[in-house]
Amino acid sequence: MKSHSLTISIIIFSVTLLFGACSNCPELEGTWVGFTDGKSPADWSLTIKGDQYALIREDSNLWYRGQIKLNSNCVLKKIDFEITDASNRAYNGKTTLGIYRIEEGTLTIVAGNPGGQLRPLSFDEIEKTVVYIFVRS
Repeated sequence: MKSHSLTISIIIFSVTLLFGACSNCPELEGTWVGFTDGKSPADWSLTIKGDQYALIREDSNLWYRGQIKLNSNCVLKKIDFEITDASNRAYNGKTTLGIYRIEEGTLTIVAGNPGGQLRPLSFDEIEKTVVYIFVRS
């Protein structure tokens, strides 16, 4: 009986640890500024606080807000942007699937289109994706 209780406790602890690691990541918290696909710097700002994000194009009326979900327990760290409010209302309720990495203070995100079913499989995969390159503000 004790063995069964111990096994259940270990499973609950492991699941809690796994999902806790997937929900937010302090290394991403804060405000980031950057650009997409080699355009001029400071086109975009990304603000992450807890599990909330705001992605705003600084020189136009283009923005997305919602919840962010992370899974950094993978070889390719996964990032999902669940859109709850966007400048294009057709994107509300959709999710953008992506991958991310932080190297030498630079955050790189490769993401698909809102509502797309496929996650990018590499940082070199640029067809039908958007590549964001950010530095901390």
